[in-house]
This record gives sequence, C-alpha cells and structure tokens, in this order.
Amino acid sequence: MATRKDFAAVVERNSCSSTAKFRNIQPRYKPYDTKRPKGRSGHCMCADDSDIYVFGGYSPMDDRNGVRQSRVLPELWRFNFASQKWSKVASDNTPCTCASASILVHNKKVFVFGGTGYPFGQIMSNTIKTLNLAHRSLPAAGEGHSTGVKTKYLWQLLETSPMSYSGGGEVEDSTPPPAYGQSLLLHRDAIYVFGGAIGYYSEAVSDLHKLNLHTMSWEKLRPTGKVPSGRYKQEVVQYDDKLFVLGGGRLHYAESLDKIYAYDLINNHWTEVVTLPDPMNGYPRPRCSFGCAQEGYNVYISGGRYYSTDIEHKSLSDVWHLRLDTLQWKKLRMRLPESLYFHNAIVSPSGHMYVFGGVHRDGYRAPYLYKIRLPNSMPKLSEICWEKVCVMSRAAKVMTPGHLTEMGVPWNLSDRLHVP
Repeated sequence: MATRKDFAAVVERNSCSSTAKFRNIQPRYKPYDTKRPKGRSGHCMCADDSDIYVFGGYSPMDDRNGVRQSRVLPELWRFNFASQKWSKVASDNTPCTCASASILVHNKKVFVFGGTGYPFGQIMSNTIKTLNLAHRSLPAAGEGHSTGVKTKYLWQLLETSPMSYSGGGEVEDSTPPPAYGQSLLLHRDAIYVFGGAIGYYSEAVSDLHKLNLHTMSWEKLRPTGKVPSGRYKQEVVQYDDKLFVLGGGRLHYAESLDKIYAYDLINNHWTEVVTLPDPMNGYPRPRCSFGCAQEGYNVYISGGRYYSTDIEHKSLSDVWHLRLDTLQWKKLRMRLPESLYFHNAIVSPSGHMYVFGGVHRDGYRAPYLYKIRLPNSMPKLSEICWEKVCVMSRAAKVMTPGHLTEMGVPWNLSDRLHVP
C-alpha cells in the first residue's frame, strides 16, 4: 500500500508548476504506438476548456519494412486536460488536404479549412468541413450497439454561398482561393480567413475573406489602409475588435515582428503598428511556422523558422510574450526543449502552455507534448482547484466520472473528463 510520502511524490511528479522548464508529459514513445499521435509537422491545433484538438500534419516516416514514405495524416486526435491522455477520434469522410490546414473549435464543433496534400501545393482546398463532437453518426443498417461495433463521427461539408455583390453591384465569386498555411479565426457571428500559399509557398497572398454564419455567404473584404504583404504560416490573434497578424513568410523569407499589422473589424481598415522592444533583448527575430498561444491580451510565440543572408534557414527555441493592449514585447527565460518549427501551441484554462509536434534540427518530427506554467497567467480559482483535483485523482488512479461526482465536483467541470 502506498504511503502518504509516496503519494505526495507522485502528485509532485504529475504537477507542472515550473515557469522556466518544459515538462514532457509522455517521454516514453514507441514508433508504432496507436494510443497517441505520431510525430508530425504542418498539423493544426486548437483547444477548448476540456481538450486539445490536433488535425492532420505531415510525416516523412519509415515503414516497418524500412521503406521511407512521405505522407499526410488525415486524422483527428484530442488530448484531455483532465485525464492527460490522448484519444483518436474515429470518423468518416475525413478531409484529405490535411497539411497546413487551419482549425478552430466552437461549442464542440470542429471547423477545418483549406490545406494541401502531398506533394505540397498540387492539391489544395478552399472548403470548410465540420465535425460535431456532440453527436455521432448512426451505426450501419442491421448493426446495433450490442454488436460491439463502434459508431463514428462524421465530417460534413459546410454548405456556403460563394456569391456576393461587389461595389459596382456586380455578382462575383468571393470564395477564398484554394491554399494552405492560412489563418482561421472566429469572431462573433463570422469566420475570417487571412493569407496562405496558393501554389508553392513562394506564392502567398494577403487576401482577407469573411464568412457570415447567418447567411452562410462569403465576402472578399477590401479594407482601406496599408495592406500586409502576402504570406503563409503566419499567426492571427484577436483582441478589442482587432485582428493582429504576426510573422509568416514566403520562400526563404520571414516577416519581422517589430512592426505588425492590425485589422479593424469595425471600420474594415488595416494599420501597420510599431511594437515596443524588450528593454534588454530588443525584438524577436523575424519568423514563420512558429507556435502561438493566446490568453486574453497575452500572446506567446515560440520557436519557428528564421532566414538570413548566410544560411537557408535556422530553427529557433526562444519564447516571447506580447501584450496586445500595450504592444510590449518581453523575452521569457523559458526555452523550448529543442529548436522547433512547424509546431503548435495553446494555453489551457489552468494557465499552462502546451506545445506539440514540429521539426527538430535534424528533420526529425517530434512526437512529444510539452507543458509549462505561464508566468503571466492568472487562472480562475475554480480552474486552479480543478487542476489540483485532477492531479490528485490521476496520482491515486481514481480518475473516473463516478469518483469525481462522489467528491462533489460540479458537473460543468466533471463533464470535461473524457476517458479513452
């Protein structure tokens, strides 16, 4: 029987309180493990209050017979914050253009837009597919739940209207062009799409499109002001009725971060804004394909790919904080465990940043999920308590909905638990 001292040690190992060093949640990895996603790059990732969602990606993998195969990964995984476990979402009609696609989740419905297959840039998408995780498709005819056959989720094409009226009263097709590496963002009753590569990634656009979720019609916006240059693998964040475009790039080029672009959602206007440097470390290096996580007006960027005149590109491991209300940069003392690009990052309700996937210096695709507590985050008291309950329940190996109910955990928190 475990002693109180042993239990305390397990709780300590399962906690993540460091603001300086990332913790690898599952350091032991088997190449053909089917219970967690394999290493990948070019995937897309988002999160809600209960799960991280990882869709697609690319893997230059070695097959079991030693034959090297490069392929995209048409699959959706989710990682549950409460159980700290991965599960693969069984689904039909999965989008095949799943490299450098864009993703968001709202009310347990996942939206995936754009993307490309392999070889990159030959097959691209400009449609949105949705997966409603609150509902499953029915079993096939003659199959019941008693047969042991699992029902699956179903990806569905979001039916939209491509037509809108131009300023001259003429009807035009306002659907975004097929591309990959775009940014997707939900604001109020509309989805916004910015940028992307429309062929090989030297051909990038700065188009901004809006999908009205009431009329389901696309509109190509024609903002005033100084429009950003065309780019792909940038990040777009939203604060105070503005969209902010960070970084991105084209072939052998990355955009700087001393000046960024802000789009006014109310006045349909672009502005180039000057950010404030870290007093000790200046500005972050220009970069694309980096991780970006947002919590309110706090934005955290990590790693990415940097270009200079003497090298083709360099991968980065630094982490920076940008306050959107003051546009002040600060270099954080934390660093990624290794230099990474084509990875993703999110902030959890408990104030942790999670980083998954990416390309290492030697081209190896990282299969690891890293976690660190953010120094500027102040989670709600309920989130801090819920995090502690989850840590102790996992350590005692009693992480079940029934146990949480017996402990008096409110249903709005216990419902976040998904057991694979």
